[in-house]
Amino acid sequence: MSRIHIAIVALVALLVVGGSAWFFYALYVQPRVALRAEQKQLAKVAESEAAAVSPDEAAYTALVQQLQDASPATLQARWAEFLGAYPDSPRAAEARAVLGPSNMAALFDPASRENREVHTVAKGDSLYKIARKQGVTIDLIARANNLEGTMLQIGQQLVVPKVEITAAIDRSAKTLRLDNGGRFLREYPLLSVNVPPAGAGHEIQAKVSDAVVEGDGKRVTYGQKGYKEGRRVLILSSPGFTISSAADDTPENQLPPGIVVKDRDMADIFVLLTRGVPVTIR
Repeated sequence: MSRIHIAIVALVALLVVGGSAWFFYALYVQPRVALRAEQKQLAKVAESEAAAVSPDEAAYTALVQQLQDASPATLQARWAEFLGAYPDSPRAAEARAVLGPSNMAALFDPASRENREVHTVAKGDSLYKIARKQGVTIDLIARANNLEGTMLQIGQQLVVPKVEITAAIDRSAKTLRLDNGGRFLREYPLLSVNVPPAGAGHEIQAKVSDAVVEGDGKRVTYGQKGYKEGRRVLILSSPGFTISSAADDTPENQLPPGIVVKDRDMADIFVLLTRGVPVTIR
C-alpha cells in the first residue's frame, strides 16, 4: 500500500472516530454540562432573592399568613409586636392600617377591664362634671357606655376608658396618627393639609384649645338638637390651625382650610382629642 493510500485510510479513520466522539459529546456530554450550568445559575438567583428579602419583610409575610383566622386579641398583640420590632419598616403603614381598627375596638370593648375605670353616678353628677374630672371628652364616655342623651341615674355605673392621647400630623405622608400612653393607637389619612408653613426641618408643637360642634349655624353642645349631625372642628393653639372633616368625594377646591380628615374618621378623632391634648405637626 502506498503512502498516499495509508494517509487516506488514516484520514478516514480520524474523521470516523472524531465524528463519533463529537456525536457522543453533543448527545450526552453537552446537555449535562448545560444543565449543570443552568442549575448553578438558578441557585445563584435563588440565593440572591433570599438575601434581598429583609427580616421585616419576611416577618410581615409570615404574620399575614399566620393571622388570617386569628382572634382580635391575638391579631392586636402580634401586629403591635411587629411595629415595636420594625417601626421604620416599609410595611409599617400597612401594619398600622390593620392594627388601628383592632386597637379602637379594644378601647371601647364593653367586656374589657383593662385601662378603664368604673364611675358610680352620685347626686349632682352630670356628664360634663364626670368628663372634666376624668380628663376625657363627654363623647368618649357616651360612646363607651352607649349613651344617647344626658340623663343619668344615681347609682348608675359608667365605664370610663383611661386614655393619654397624643396626636402627630405628617404633612408629607398626609396622615394623622393617634398614640395612647406612648403606644400606637390608630392612623388616619388626610384629605388635605393647608396650614401655615413650619419651615424646613421644623416641627410645630401645639395643643387642642377647643372642640366645637356647629349645628344650624351656631355652636351646640352634647345633648342639644343638631349635635349628633353637627360639623366638628378642633381648634389648635397655633393660630390658623384647625382639624375638621369633609366627605370623601369632596372636590379639592371645596375642602375647608386647615387639616381635613374624612367625616367617618372625625367620629373617632373628635371623641379622643379633648382640650390640652398635644398635637405635633411635622
